[in-house]
Formats: sequence, C-alpha cells, structure tokens
Amino acid sequence: MVDSLRVRIERGAKLLDERAPGWRSRIDLETLDMRDGACCILGQVYLDYSTGITSLDLWRRPSTRDRGFATAKGERYSDLTAAWCAFLEAKEDK
Repeated sequence: MVDSLRVRIERGAKLLDERAPGWRSRIDLETLDMRDGACCILGQVYLDYSTGITSLDLWRRPSTRDRGFATAKGERYSDLTAAWCAFLEAKEDK
C-alpha cells in the first residue's frame, strides 16, 4: 500500500471511529467497492456515499480524498478498494 494512501485511510478510519462508532462491523469486505456509492465505505456505513459525506460534514472539509473515501489523481478505485480491505483485515488480526 502506498504510504500516502495508507495515511489517508487511517485519517478516514479515525473520523469514522469518532463519528460512527461500530462502523467496522457494518463493512462487508466481499462487496466493498469504492467506485460504487452504495458499496463503498461510506455507502455501507451510511447507506450511500452522499449521505455519508453530509453526515460527516465533508462538503466543507478539505476533501474526501484526504480521508481515503475517493481517489486522488492517478489512482484507481480498485487500488483504493484493495487498500481499504488490507487496512480492515490488518485491524481484524490484532
């Protein structure tokens, strides 16, 4: 996993830990797809991406990219999905 992507995902996970306790239990890694607004991290926690952005007040924050909820320039959604899966699986092992 690219360091900047890992750092962004950790930032997003920390925000969810603060604002949506228990969110990890709602994530189905089998269907996780960061390209799909219903199957991405925010979609699985808040029912859809837009509701998640609104609930977390990310419309006015720097960016959903800064928290690993969207791709940055040159990234692929498949890589973002794989990075979230790796992050969550590593947390399960602890």
